[in-house]
Amino acid sequence: MRRSDAEAIEEAIEADPQEAIALCEELLEESAGDADIWAYLAESHHAAGDAVAALEALAEVVELDPNWIEAYTQRAEIHADSGALDSAAIELAIAEEVDPEDPRLLRARAFCHEVKGELQAADRLYATAASTDPLWPAPPRLARGRLAAAVAREMGLATAKVQIAEMPSAGRRSRMVDVGADGAISVFARNVERELDEGADEADFAMVVAEAAEGPGE
Repeated sequence: MRRSDAEAIEEAIEADPQEAIALCEELLEESAGDADIWAYLAESHHAAGDAVAALEALAEVVELDPNWIEAYTQRAEIHADSGALDSAAIELAIAEEVDPEDPRLLRARAFCHEVKGELQAADRLYATAASTDPLWPAPPRLARGRLAAAVAREMGLATAKVQIAEMPSAGRRSRMVDVGADGAISVFARNVERELDEGADEADFAMVVAEAAEGPGE
């Protein structure tokens, strides 16, 4: 796969996932056996909100390369996102056979623990992943008591209109915010923190929340 094609797909995923899907499908007409393109197609479908198509594309990835551990961990996270934790566990078990210490496996397990409300277990896995590979730092943990005020300032809301929770209990478990008809919002702190870099503060948190509140599907 050419670097220029990869860069074009990555840009399209951010700007227009449907365009990214079209680019991948065009490339697959010429190189149907290229696992990289299938992986990008999966990412594009996921960005477009089509979990089923993303899972199907990832199945092609592992058919072409059974040791592609990230395909299994991504499938696990997609299943966990919908609350299908038994299906996620199957994918994680296969990934563990490939490499039980891979930080991507550890982080996928951590997300599954978060979905189940097992937050301390999740943090232990994030810490282990970070110690295994510094390229995968643990999400920052910010003081919950200051987050509502920071979000309210960023979005021009009354603090009473902002509720901070850890994780959703239904629907897409990875979503960052729910916006009510009255303008009030519920913020799922752990999903926001997963998007932050090391050293991020409450203002960074609030900016991510504001962007998520404006985006589709959040």
